[in-house]
Amino acid sequence: MANNTDQHDTARTATNQATVIGRLVRDPQLDYIGDNNTPKASLRIASDNGRAGTLYVDIEVWGKRGETIAEHLTKGRKVAVSGRLGYDEWERDDGTKASRHYINATDGGVEFLDPPPRVADGHTRTQELPTVARN
Repeated sequence: MANNTDQHDTARTATNQATVIGRLVRDPQLDYIGDNNTPKASLRIASDNGRAGTLYVDIEVWGKRGETIAEHLTKGRKVAVSGRLGYDEWERDDGTKASRHYINATDGGVEFLDPPPRVADGHTRTQELPTVARN
C-alpha cells in the first residue's frame, strides 16, 4: 500500500499536465546543451483561444525525441502537445525581469496532426515521418 507521500506526489504529478493543439509559428530550433551536448528542441505553437484570441505556447523537447521533432516538423504544421508545465524567470541585460510558462513535452508527446508537406515531385515522405514522438 502506498503511503500518503507517494499518493500526494502522484496526485501532484497528475495535475501538472497540459495538452495544447496548435500550429508551429516557426521551424523548431535545435540546440545542444551542456557538457553532454544534450539535444533540446524549442518550439512555439499558436492555438486558437476563442474570443480571447490566439494563445502562444513555448514547448521544449529534450533528447533524441527533440532531434526527431526538429528534423521532421516545420512552420505551419499542426501538432498536439502534452507534457509537464514549467516556469522560468530571468533578468534581461537591461535589468528588467522576465518570465515564461512552457510545456516540457519530453515525457509527454508531440503528435503530428496533419500530413507532411509535399516535396518538389508532388509526393509526401510519410513512410519516413513519425506521427507521434513519445515514449
